[in-house]
Amino acid sequence: MAIKNDKLTVSVMTELYQKYEDKAITTDEFKQYCISLIERSKQPEHPIKRDLMRATNKSILVFKTNNFILAGHGLGVR
Repeated sequence: MAIKNDKLTVSVMTELYQKYEDKAITTDEFKQYCISLIERSKQPEHPIKRDLMRATNKSILVFKTNNFILAGHGLGVR
């Protein structure tokens, strides 16, 4: 099911990966950023938010957030 959200644009994806690669940003800070992206979307209580809260490293966070954004553009990533 596509989320159909234009709030999370390509520029958001670029910023997501910049923050992911920034070594000065801790995992907890990155986690809060990813959760804030979900909360800004049209589905702020999407189940992916729970997965992000339980994530333990930046790779998992970026993977799940990236898939959420792509699904929002109708690309069918889950």
